[in-house]
Amino acid sequence: VNDTSVDYYGKFATEGSTSIYAARLIEHLADTPPGAILDVAGGNNGRAARDLMERGLADRALVTNLEDLRTIETLKIEKLGHVSGDIIRQDTWQRIERWKELFAPEGFSAIMYRPYGALENLPLSFYVGGLGVLLDWLGDAGVGLFQIPHFADRAACPRIRHRDDIRSVFRGPGDDTALIYKR
Repeated sequence: VNDTSVDYYGKFATEGSTSIYAARLIEHLADTPPGAILDVAGGNNGRAARDLMERGLADRALVTNLEDLRTIETLKIEKLGHVSGDIIRQDTWQRIERWKELFAPEGFSAIMYRPYGALENLPLSFYVGGLGVLLDWLGDAGVGLFQIPHFADRAACPRIRHRDDIRSVFRGPGDDTALIYKR
């Protein structure tokens, strides 16, 4: 499933519950002023991003998805932006960056990224490059909820650990999800 709701709500979550990663993300955001969040591959209606906005932990959000399949109800949410497009195309990233410049020039307070389904048959450089850009887009003290597929561990993890702007990483054993905290 190429939808961040899997990591946010948990693979076997019941309605209204969240995963350990989401609980930590929520706890972190509760200690910072509300800012803009980015949900890459956020599903048709940006369910996780909407939850963070409804909790008052984000003042606006941008959700990306391959196609714009939002419901009428979701289209009415003024502070929920949407970029449709393939995340392997440069123009999709450029449209995300333009939105960031307009609504989050200081950086996103949180980013959620679950790209494996879209990138699984591409060279590793697509995944590692996208992760690097997203870490650059996180604002000071921001947090990322990222899928780090096992095939990317050797390339991505050392690069994350050697960045001066990364404070810490939380990742369960054998899991492909991580929370990455910026300084």
